[in-house]
Amino acid sequence: AMLVEAGEASDGNDNGTDFAAPPGWRALGEDGSGTTEPVPIAEVLEPGGVTYVAVHLYRPPPTSAGDPATADRDQCTTEYEVVFSYTQILRGGKEKEVRRRCQGFLEWGEPLRTSLSLGKLVDSGFPAGISHPSNAAKPKEGDEGSWESASAGRGESGGACVVSDQPAKVRCTFVSAMPTMPAKLETVSFGSEGGVSSGNGGTSVQIVEAAGRKGVLYEGSGDLASLKEGARIGVSYVVTPHTSGNPVKTNLGSIKVRWRPLPMALPEGIDVRGGSGISVDKGLHGPLPSAIGAEIKVKNPTAIIERAPFDVNVDIPSEVRLGESVEVTVRIKNKVKEHQRLSLEMKDDPDVYVSGRTKDEIMLNGFKGTELKFEAFFLKAGSGRFPKLALVDVKNKRFLVSNEAELPVYVHSD
Repeated sequence: AMLVEAGEASDGNDNGTDFAAPPGWRALGEDGSGTTEPVPIAEVLEPGGVTYVAVHLYRPPPTSAGDPATADRDQCTTEYEVVFSYTQILRGGKEKEVRRRCQGFLEWGEPLRTSLSLGKLVDSGFPAGISHPSNAAKPKEGDEGSWESASAGRGESGGACVVSDQPAKVRCTFVSAMPTMPAKLETVSFGSEGGVSSGNGGTSVQIVEAAGRKGVLYEGSGDLASLKEGARIGVSYVVTPHTSGNPVKTNLGSIKVRWRPLPMALPEGIDVRGGSGISVDKGLHGPLPSAIGAEIKVKNPTAIIERAPFDVNVDIPSEVRLGESVEVTVRIKNKVKEHQRLSLEMKDDPDVYVSGRTKDEIMLNGFKGTELKFEAFFLKAGSGRFPKLALVDVKNKRFLVSNEAELPVYVHSD
């Protein structure tokens, strides 16, 4: 941390250090360690009088958001010392020079903690036959033609995996971490830089779903000061990763969080004194007003991006009417030259009647595609879903459509 005062920075403001004072402020002393010459505070302090002295300290914001597991890296304590020199007027007009030392400490921290997550592969529902261990399938004992996950109970080797050119959802949670430090969350925006850490081939990550201005995920004026410790603000968004080569491990982009500190008001009737150049509102203390706010960059979760041997799309309306039939189409394309044998199974659902092949095997030639059509009748109004559908590459024992895939539908009763 450094001591600062209001004013324009001098040419040597940073003095070779890793940071300088923010705009509108300058280092107090040559290196921000304080003054060597006394700073006038008050000419006369009457008996019983009280004054307060403003001391301004600055610490640059961290470049990455805090993680609960490494919270101490974003918090630190600065010890400071203020020496007061004054002339005491004694009886008879005698004067006495007095020096007093005041020592204290200041704790620095962020008002926000962040938590980011990426759903497991099966949550996407359409892994399209990729070879990641979490996508492994095996025949279900005692139920011919049925398949289940072969990775259950043994974790996911190598981390999460997403399908190239298929949307993936990222969830970000901001937690109010320091209730005594009021702040305002201003914007959350997306950055496409990823930082490939292994593999080869061109890699990119682009956002495909955002609210408001392009790339802006959140924009508001809500004060975190009104939230209790542990309160949460959630932001979720969809990205489309791409790789043109072998599987590659990378960050799925990044987000930038802008927040602004909110000052706290002093009780009325307090006279605040300060040195020359003090131009901020003297009725404030704690975090002082900032013209630029602070920006934190957060890397999105790391995932393996893998090209899939199939393209899979499911067309189903989001809203239907009770008792009316709707057509559901599953489109599959084989992207490799080998012939593929696929296994299809649709689970029974008491709220939906489905006509069509609900348990079958399909042969798909190299570089060819096919369509599967089903007619569905929804028998219950309200929020529902299409019966769970599993589609498996029999030879490689990989899911094209996971048996945990969710296909939500809202059924109107009128």
